[in-house]
Amino acid sequence: MPIVEEVVHEWFQQQLVETVMSASALKQGGRWSSQEIEKLWDDTALTAAILPRYHVECRSSGRWASAW
Repeated sequence: MPIVEEVVHEWFQQQLVETVMSASALKQGGRWSSQEIEKLWDDTALTAAILPRYHVECRSSGRWASAW
């Protein structure tokens, strides 16, 4: 896998993992119901979770520069 593709994959995966872990914490804390968590974990919600690309782009740019 080329370095650019690898870095982008890594950061988007991190964003998804953080979303799922945060939802789990909300459920365990009794703040959200199972139905609310299911909505958060559907395809649309997880897609929305990775829409903010600022962090991914900033972190990726620095990593790509150091790779060259």
